[in-house]
Amino acid sequence: MVLNGEEVYSFTDAEEKGVVRVSPVEKKLDAYRILKGEIQIKNPLVFTIMKGKRFKDLVPTGHALLYLISQKVVEVLESNKISGWRTFPADIYDNKNKLITGYYGFVIVGRCGIIDKSQSEIIVKTRNTPKGLRKSEYLKGYFFDPNTWDGSDIFSPIGTGHIFLLEKVKKLIEKSGLTYFEFNRIADIERLKFNIKGKE
Repeated sequence: MVLNGEEVYSFTDAEEKGVVRVSPVEKKLDAYRILKGEIQIKNPLVFTIMKGKRFKDLVPTGHALLYLISQKVVEVLESNKISGWRTFPADIYDNKNKLITGYYGFVIVGRCGIIDKSQSEIIVKTRNTPKGLRKSEYLKGYFFDPNTWDGSDIFSPIGTGHIFLLEKVKKLIEKSGLTYFEFNRIADIERLKFNIKGKE
């Protein structure tokens, strides 16, 4: 999908071995509303290291919707006037109860409209399941009405926790050497629709 001449991407963590992943001490977080900026976090949310020893600029929290970002990410986005995001205070403690500073929760305040599944291409693939090989339908591509986009560089569709960003943000993150980001064009992303009865 293209907005103002730029491709739109989503990102995930790169899932390298040995990289720090954290977990919130508070187990009943409303990660969706925190991500969307609907809950104001005044006091730092506390996280402990779940596994790994190497810190990167993007830190997974155990919630698919919630990431921590480093001070370097904040500085890069702010200095380049990237819009559609803010942070919340976060504290990380290691296994020796030592405070690790310089990380913040990532909040997305930019918006676009709902995902329109009718625009996605339907493709059929064979996958392994506990019951053997099964043909499944996948939807390819996330699409939305461009007129619903608020113009932010980083944004999230209404009703989902997806984080979308313009190509210029992807290039900026890569050029700045920010680590642990893995990007995918939203037009190429595939997700399972439903199974087709029968086996191949």
